[in-house]
Amino acid sequence: MYEHANAKWKLESYSSDVPDVRFGHTMNIYGNQLVVLGGGGPQIPRMKSRKAYSDLRIMDIATMKWSDQDFSKDGKHDRLKRMNHCAAILGGMLVVHGGLNTEENYLYDQIELFDFGKKKN
Repeated sequence: MYEHANAKWKLESYSSDVPDVRFGHTMNIYGNQLVVLGGGGPQIPRMKSRKAYSDLRIMDIATMKWSDQDFSKDGKHDRLKRMNHCAAILGGMLVVHGGLNTEENYLYDQIELFDFGKKKN
């Protein structure tokens, strides 16, 4: 973690389940939380593609704890697997556009909204 006051990096230990190593994800700040969405993972040799993640993980900066967030209506994680997308916080929502799912060889062109005011934990 980067400490702006000291202009130094500090190695942190986490007290909960951290996300898998990934690239092509987005990370945004919402209040005192880091919001990580999607990304790409390890190579899948038989498919000649990379694993694509659909998880939306939030780290509370004060407690250094990660949690998986469920924004679905029925309790099922129905987010799209995506990497190389863009995302921004707008008010109390995470706005996501585009992305690539290499597992299904699909390029997304829609906008998806995650309303933090209505999230389930």
